[in-house]
Amino acid sequence: MSEFQAGQVIRLRPTRQVFATSSGSWSGNPAHYNRPVIVTFSQDGDLCIAPLLGAKQRHGRWGPKPRMTHEWWNPVDMINFHGPPRDDAQIARAPIRVRCYQQGLPQGYHFKPSYVWVGDSGQWFRSDEVNAHTVQSLDSAYQLASDALQSMAAQNAFWARYLPPPY
Repeated sequence: MSEFQAGQVIRLRPTRQVFATSSGSWSGNPAHYNRPVIVTFSQDGDLCIAPLLGAKQRHGRWGPKPRMTHEWWNPVDMINFHGPPRDDAQIARAPIRVRCYQQGLPQGYHFKPSYVWVGDSGQWFRSDEVNAHTVQSLDSAYQLASDALQSMAAQNAFWARYLPPPY
């Protein structure tokens, strides 16, 4: 397995319970399939990831899912495809900017307005866990803006102090 770098978008199965409960998931269970995640930190094959969460379309507008903890999920501005979904957080914040390229998408996959986890640093995977998953790089489909990781880290620190998610 090759080493992934911070800022890469890959498909991996996050299993952390707080992602499910704060995302507005109807079941409250962690994902049972690989989904797009942003690698926020990488060292010696170990990864820290922040999952992407698709927005919900209601009344012709893209926005958060019901019961979603808005503060922990930041809108993503998918440049070249979609603008950011509505942000219902109690503070003003800029969307995380990501360039999207349709030709780089795997077959059967599509972009949709999304949010990214910023409630804390995300979920860690040891290298043996990463190797046990079928991980797919989405580098040809997504490219993070240069300030995206810094913006996510600043929000991680803010929410960890003022509204920390449960572990």
